[in-house]
Amino acid sequence: MKNWTRIILTVCIVLLTFVWSVSVSDVFPTVPTTVVAQAADVSLNTYSKRLIKGQSFALKVKGTKKKVTWKSANKKIATVDANGVVTAKKKGETTITAKVGGYTYTCYVYVETPKISKTALTIIKGESASLSMKGTYQKVKWSSSNKKTVTVSEYGYVTAVKKGTATITAKVGGVKYTCKVTVEVPTLSKTSLTLIEGNTFTLKLNGNTQKVKWSSSNANVATVSNKGLITAKSEGYASIYATVGYKTYRCSLTVNKPPVNMNQVHATYHDIRNGVVAVIRNDFNECLRVTVTVLYYDGGKMIDTRQDTCYAVGTGKTVAIKVSGPYSSSYDRLDYDSFEVKLTAERSSYKNQELGNQNINLKTDNTGDKLIITATNTGNTDYSYVQLAVLFFDANGNCIDYDYRYADCEKAGSTDYINVNYPHDSDYKTIIPDSYQVYLNYAY
Repeated sequence: MKNWTRIILTVCIVLLTFVWSVSVSDVFPTVPTTVVAQAADVSLNTYSKRLIKGQSFALKVKGTKKKVTWKSANKKIATVDANGVVTAKKKGETTITAKVGGYTYTCYVYVETPKISKTALTIIKGESASLSMKGTYQKVKWSSSNKKTVTVSEYGYVTAVKKGTATITAKVGGVKYTCKVTVEVPTLSKTSLTLIEGNTFTLKLNGNTQKVKWSSSNANVATVSNKGLITAKSEGYASIYATVGYKTYRCSLTVNKPPVNMNQVHATYHDIRNGVVAVIRNDFNECLRVTVTVLYYDGGKMIDTRQDTCYAVGTGKTVAIKVSGPYSSSYDRLDYDSFEVKLTAERSSYKNQELGNQNINLKTDNTGDKLIITATNTGNTDYSYVQLAVLFFDANGNCIDYDYRYADCEKAGSTDYINVNYPHDSDYKTIIPDSYQVYLNYAY
């Protein structure tokens, strides 16, 4: 009985072992080891490549000696020969495939056509500019051929150091792109200038080849054209600016009125032996400040100079001023045998003198030994000073004396009566003049 039991157990174990082995082999079939080895070890030397149009590179399959079949998905962008040499044709992207033993391996190729933002650049010393490479995602390496003239940062930021030229190079994927940089140091032909109304002057920015923007700070005083031509308009001050890039240059301009035409200032001179009387008429079109300078001589030698000024001679008006005779350093009167007169005139700042000439009314009456002048301010303007002058003449028309008075008629509507004594001789006897002339020298 025991023997049968053992036989039955042995048969069951054998049957179970057979069933288990059949089931495992059906569920987990054996994979050939040669195929697994080939799929794991074969690879391309790169799976992505950026090229610049015209460049080539060798694509290789590693880990196998089997024949490789190469193919480009777009031959217009990149081609590949039988040896795996890829050539970039035009901008774009494509794939290069390698077939080996039933497997396909793919490399993505990107063709770029980089371009530098500028091939030539002109900047002013001390200024900066930016260069860039367009049409590429590759790293750019920047360099300067002359760092003493121009420097460049790793990001293409260019700085002008001194006058001269330098070449900036951008290297991308082994290809070089260049930009010639010129550094200029411009200077204005004039930094200050004086012009007469109506005159012109061409201002230049020397040492510069770039476009210049011209401007005036006060177009009422002066204008400037886009070529630097300044036209003086009216009296005053202005700044003329020349701007290049971010740099501005300034010229300080003064515009004056035309000089007084001295041919329109007429004068006659009378020697009264203790000085010189100048009778001056202003035919210029503006109120003038007139100065009379007298040089006194004795025996051909200059012994003294004296000067007097009338601060406001209105247009069309005549005034009379006396320049005193010569004195020594100790204030003793000197004798002279000749004199020379220098007459100068400029525009007066006392513009209301023109009005004063119209508003001061003069009347004269003569008595036995004096002249009575009635001065009336007929206008609506108050003045600070009103001065009269009187010249006395003999029968031959020679000026024998000069006198002046300040009239107390400064207030509008007021009247003053001025007594002017006739001249006298050395014995203080009155000289009855043959004629006289009264002048309103000024009212301002």
